[in-house]
Amino acid sequence: MSRPTNKHARPTAQSPIQFPSSRPDCPTSASELWAIQNTLMRHAESPFGTRNVQTTLCQPSFHSNGPQLRNTPTLDGAFAELSPHAAGYWPTVVYELAYETIHLLDPLAGITTWLEEGAAVEFSVLMSRPLTSHPMEPSAGTNYAAARDLVEHLPKPVLASIGHLRHTFGPLSSIIQDRILDAFPSVPPDIALKLTTPCKPR
Repeated sequence: MSRPTNKHARPTAQSPIQFPSSRPDCPTSASELWAIQNTLMRHAESPFGTRNVQTTLCQPSFHSNGPQLRNTPTLDGAFAELSPHAAGYWPTVVYELAYETIHLLDPLAGITTWLEEGAAVEFSVLMSRPLTSHPMEPSAGTNYAAARDLVEHLPKPVLASIGHLRHTFGPLSSIIQDRILDAFPSVPPDIALKLTTPCKPR
């Protein structure tokens, strides 16, 4: 299969977002929070393709167990639940919401794979840099950092390679080892296998 080109190598990000003076969890910030969610989704769809429109994208919220993806009870909608840290700091909103936005492309009611986790972390880092004045990265020694290291074995640019996999084979967490090896023969088989196994990021 063809190697990904540099087209859509990374989302086209603009200048830093001008955040409101109110806290992210303030009711008056709801419209800004929703605007950021839609901005991040547009950036995510550039390399990864259109999200699953069978699932409604809902307003982000905050939860003590965040960040995490939450499906609606009938599984026809999904939204990001952000952490208490994000509730009081806009740059953390962007970092966490960018991460959850990748999971919102194809929301699952279950555990995702290392491939999807790595894609989410890589995207969150790349969005945090241009859109905020406080760039963030995963802490060393965490599964978040390990997932990002795993996707770095894919051909560069990484987001283009991940986008190629999703365009060709469907939702990231449904991709099996052989599909990765078909697309990218240079990836070591053990890495391809690890990328397609379930991952609990925390």
